[in-house]
Amino acid sequence: MERDTNLIVDDSQKKFLEASLSGYEFLPGDQDKQKMMSSGAMLLKRIYGYTDSTRAYTLDKHGVCDLMNFLFLKAKNKKQQFAEGTYVLSDDEGKLFKALKPIGYERSSSHSIGMKEKQSKHYGIDLPVGETLHSNKRHLLFFSFEGYDQQQKLFLKPENHGLEIPSNFVRHVVEFATKTVLRECHFIKALPDRHHRKERLTSLDASDRAMIEDFKEWLIKHELLKGWLTRHRQLEDMETKKVVQSNINNFGLSYIYDCSCKIVAHYGGEDPSQQVGTLGDIIKGFADIKRKIEKQFDHRECRMAKEVIFDLQELGVAIEYE
Repeated sequence: MERDTNLIVDDSQKKFLEASLSGYEFLPGDQDKQKMMSSGAMLLKRIYGYTDSTRAYTLDKHGVCDLMNFLFLKAKNKKQQFAEGTYVLSDDEGKLFKALKPIGYERSSSHSIGMKEKQSKHYGIDLPVGETLHSNKRHLLFFSFEGYDQQQKLFLKPENHGLEIPSNFVRHVVEFATKTVLRECHFIKALPDRHHRKERLTSLDASDRAMIEDFKEWLIKHELLKGWLTRHRQLEDMETKKVVQSNINNFGLSYIYDCSCKIVAHYGGEDPSQQVGTLGDIIKGFADIKRKIEKQFDHRECRMAKEVIFDLQELGVAIEYE
């Protein structure tokens, strides 16, 4: 099926496109790119504006390319574009997930956000010959999950190779094994930040990983003092560590930020001067973590690590015109 780049839009749709593509200057000769981006924006609006509850909006693979390249544009506008990384979108009614699922196939993956039991199956879409996403990606991994804010999200990860065709499966396995070895040897961590926007905690900078270790230390000390995690029932130190680590593994920075905010607020704000000794040190530690996360990351209510997160307002879908 050929892509239809002849967009027919009315005045309200023109306003929507202007808002969606704001901040991006197309160069002379970029007409095809502009049409592709505009097509992606319009598809997103049509999917979320689709009201037939009996069936999902129909999306083809060319539309997937346009959608993903539109997301890359929006990530670039907030200086979060990447060569390797992940997008997370608000998808409360699962409309985009349902539009993608019919053209995907079930596949395995090592990626995860949130509780496993609140994730959908994982799916992949292999792109048509001649079609690529940004950074020449040829495959899209996606699944639906419930975020830390208890809202439905959509995980989208452009990849180099899919799993459906045997030759691509072999390439994918080799690439995965190579990256795993490099990650364990700390080579990937040395790459510049702009290359990676991944949801894995291991993709965080060294200072952020150190912050997570500080958080675990402060939270365990606070728990042993106050018994917060178990409604004031004391836990053994080892069991406390398991609870904390499990929540970090499932929810990442959103859990760390939420706990830090609640503990700081409980003791009257970020000034620990009213508390002395160990408790004062603990509160100061949480206040420092809270400020660091606020300075570095947006969408802290549902953030795992360095993934690029969009709500519908950012994408222009929630904008209403007269």
